[in-house]
Amino acid sequence: NVVENPLLGDIEFTELGWKHMFRASRNVKYKEQSLFIIPYLNKILVQQPTDHWINKFERVPRNDFEFCQYEFVFSYKEIKGNNSSDKFNVIIKILEEIGYPKDWKNEPLMSQQVIRRVVFLSCSLKKV
Repeated sequence: NVVENPLLGDIEFTELGWKHMFRASRNVKYKEQSLFIIPYLNKILVQQPTDHWINKFERVPRNDFEFCQYEFVFSYKEIKGNNSSDKFNVIIKILEEIGYPKDWKNEPLMSQQVIRRVVFLSCSLKKV
């Protein structure tokens, strides 16, 4: 499943997000919040977030590639729930990974080997 976001383009929903949200060490309260918001993610992510920022950056070498991993946080404020009087602030974490060959400076056409992937990580909400 893929959702097109105005900031990052196509966001994939993969096993990584499920494992991240429902890992044993995550607080039960946050797991319940995630289950509540999951059915609405497609409608929320196609919108521009109220705020967004990079929470974490990491460089990861893998074989002949160098990967830059950015963990984005999208904040959507005052999203209406099913009950019209309920409003929620929704937080969604997204992982963007961009990989490029380590020796890109030395070989022509290396830019054609750039890899980019954007994956959903987690979601939570707070009633306003």
